[in-house]
Amino acid sequence: MNFSITYLIYALVFLSILFVIEGAYMLNRSSNSREIAVNRRMKIAKTAEDNTLSPSLFRKQVLGGSVTRFLFSALPDLEHAFWAANLKITPARALAYAVMAFIGVMLLFQTTALLPPLLELAVAGLACFGIPMLLLNIAVGNQRKKFNEQLPDALNLVTRGLQAGHPVQVAFGLVAKEMPDPIGSEFGNAIDEMNFGRDRATALRAISKRFPNPEFMFFIAAVEMQRESGGNLVTILDNLVAVIRERSNLKKKAFAVSAEGRLTAVIVGSLPYFLLGFLLATNPDFILGSVEEPLFWPLMTGAWCLWLLGMIIIWRMVNIKV
Repeated sequence: MNFSITYLIYALVFLSILFVIEGAYMLNRSSNSREIAVNRRMKIAKTAEDNTLSPSLFRKQVLGGSVTRFLFSALPDLEHAFWAANLKITPARALAYAVMAFIGVMLLFQTTALLPPLLELAVAGLACFGIPMLLLNIAVGNQRKKFNEQLPDALNLVTRGLQAGHPVQVAFGLVAKEMPDPIGSEFGNAIDEMNFGRDRATALRAISKRFPNPEFMFFIAAVEMQRESGGNLVTILDNLVAVIRERSNLKKKAFAVSAEGRLTAVIVGSLPYFLLGFLLATNPDFILGSVEEPLFWPLMTGAWCLWLLGMIIIWRMVNIKV
């Protein structure tokens, strides 16, 4: 009997300590207002202690400073990609890392001397610049897909704000405060630009450049038509949300039907490169011994062109436009 009571006391003491620790954690979490921020723009606003951010401050926090501006002046499309990808690293720092990795890979190749100089340069450039650009495009695609999925909920939130009697810009503010990234920060940045004097249509079209979406363009057109000629914007947005959801369901059905073709494209497309890497790792003379042959590079170029043509054909077959 004493044995059971002792273990019961131990269990109660353990539960008491556990509840005290959890209570202290929840108290600290609830008192920290920065953790309540649901998107990147709200976190920056909490840090700056200002609900209305300067567009230049938000831009600097997202993209960086003078080095980034110089980089984007040479590559304008890169700005939209970095902005849409919502990365935690600035473009200038990413470029510095890529250059350092390129130098390190070239030094490694020079010490080992496994490949010809031109092939070493090509492999290092592909590994240090090509692969990061591929990953950037994947991140941009994921964020744009997420934006498209969030758009119906954001429009519903705007509709509820309008039904409550709020102006359009205040209804946009509900999206900026309550929706996560990427659409929350995008609407918030557009509101900040409007507060600093930018035209509403221009601010919204800036979002469409980073996140091209036909339904979002319809939304911009509906808002501007209502401002110029009047009308029931709530009904228009409700109909637009219904169309977006139906189109999304149709896209998912097309995606499911073409799943086998996409898997075939991945396997067939990646197999030659895996085979090349395996041969270079296990028997490099099998490949490198033929590099000096006159017909090697023309044949390799022709094979790569045929591979690219096949990938384009498969992609056009499985990429069903809805």
